[in-house]
Amino acid sequence: MGLREAINRGEEKLACKLVYSGADPNEHFVKNRTGYDCHEVERYETPLTLAASYRLETLTMVLLLKGARVDLDHNKYTLQESPLMHAVWTDHEEGINAFLIRILLQAHVDNEDEAVPFTDANVDVPFAMRFVLRHSDWFDDAEEFHEAVWTIAELKPGVINADVGLGWRPLTLVQDRGAMEILLRPGADPKDIGCLLECHCSGGCIDARDARDTGVIQGCLECGADPNAKDKNGDTLLIIAVHNGFDSSENAKVVDVLLRGGADETIIGNGGMTALDWAREEEQRDTISLLVNAARDRSRRRRLLIIMCIRRGTGVAANSSWGRVAEFLVDLRGNPGTEGIFRTVFGFM
Repeated sequence: MGLREAINRGEEKLACKLVYSGADPNEHFVKNRTGYDCHEVERYETPLTLAASYRLETLTMVLLLKGARVDLDHNKYTLQESPLMHAVWTDHEEGINAFLIRILLQAHVDNEDEAVPFTDANVDVPFAMRFVLRHSDWFDDAEEFHEAVWTIAELKPGVINADVGLGWRPLTLVQDRGAMEILLRPGADPKDIGCLLECHCSGGCIDARDARDTGVIQGCLECGADPNAKDKNGDTLLIIAVHNGFDSSENAKVVDVLLRGGADETIIGNGGMTALDWAREEEQRDTISLLVNAARDRSRRRRLLIIMCIRRGTGVAANSSWGRVAEFLVDLRGNPGTEGIFRTVFGFM
């Protein structure tokens, strides 16, 4: 039995023995022929692409130890997909394996000191990042998904702010807060936060009609995104969150987070309508209640925090932290021009 047949039949131990016995780890097997402009182009696969495709971890490590290459093009041979691409995207149903991603990327990194190093493109690093972020449900659990995102960000930090296809950058594809925090730590461009915030308010994320993660929205606001930003049509995030085709209860969750983050419900958007106008037109009762009571709720949160700070500050030294906060807030009460400061202090309560 040859190496290719052993891999296709799932005989991992036999395949490892064949490699140790001298089988070529970079052998090219003809996969198919593709006709283009009357020219036939042969496409190939290698033992490593097959091992990654079938999620054979031990065989993948053995092949790499024996000199298997992780790049896409080898001299006259043309592979359809790199081993890394097979590790994240395949016709098989084994899901995505974070460990395979790590060992393939590590092999890529270890090659960078060689005379002709592999590039991110011919190892499909941008594609891998995009696919992982878009398919978190292909992992066994959230922990393994986050491990895969962390692995790519750690070993290939250059991809964090790169175009990973279709004009998207990694941070703008995030669909949960954990992945967002992972990408922000190594230095993702904060400008992408605004785009991510708009995406989750509108529900316009790729493959993500159900991906309006309020944790991501809150995280964006905590990172400094403008809660009153407008889209290219002149509509605020509140209007976008209300007027998007989702049901009222879903919209209300997003609106509540935006209001707590400092969004101004009185701003008029495109067409001369506010978020409340849209909510009334579409009969979104939960959202209407939040918007109608927004000013009252803000005042209540402010009063509660002032009372809490004053009580904490009573009986403590004037130069203590709580004493200084209490004195500061008492001085601010009733003073004009303090709206921005209060929005910062009282957000997310």
